[in-house]
Amino acid sequence: MKTLIIKYLPSGENSNTKKLLDRFMEMNIDKTDFEEIDLLSNKIPIFNQESITAYYLRNYLGKALNEKQAAAILPFDKIIKKVQSADVLVFAFPMHNFSLPGIVKSFLDSFMFNGEFFNITDSQKKSMIQNKKIIILYSHGGSYPEGSEYEKYDFVKSLLNQEFSFMGIKDVIYISYSTANPAQKEDNLQVALKKLDTI
Repeated sequence: MKTLIIKYLPSGENSNTKKLLDRFMEMNIDKTDFEEIDLLSNKIPIFNQESITAYYLRNYLGKALNEKQAAAILPFDKIIKKVQSADVLVFAFPMHNFSLPGIVKSFLDSFMFNGEFFNITDSQKKSMIQNKKIIILYSHGGSYPEGSEYEKYDFVKSLLNQEFSFMGIKDVIYISYSTANPAQKEDNLQVALKKLDTI
């Protein structure tokens, strides 16, 4: 089994989310082959005029690319291969402004390609990925308990549910904890760690 870790931990060793990721790594160190993409040190490609033209020509129109176009789309293809080869994807990041940090969304955009993870032809959409497990580890300053009036502000779940469902991935687990109240922060962490221990 192969696990791809995608992490964005801007607080480094002081990261609250890192505590969840460290526990996951400790639990699974002998159970899987790990590969890691640190979004702080790996440049994630974003579309420009050349690369998005190449994507449209190749993945929607089925056209052959010239050398310049192929070079423009190559960084995306490298990430696509990493994601396709993994059995488990683990994302670790802090919530920013109720949702994903921009760089995490850019990572999703770098591989979520037509013809690779979904297929759209003649207004028909087909999901192409069913056999992956996704684990989302994140921390957040606010508190968004399930079933509460504040749950709606957690756009991490609503956005990622839509993204992964679109690709056909249904096995998605979220583990998070609130750091807002210093008096409850450690208790919240322990609850999240116990949940992590069960998966």
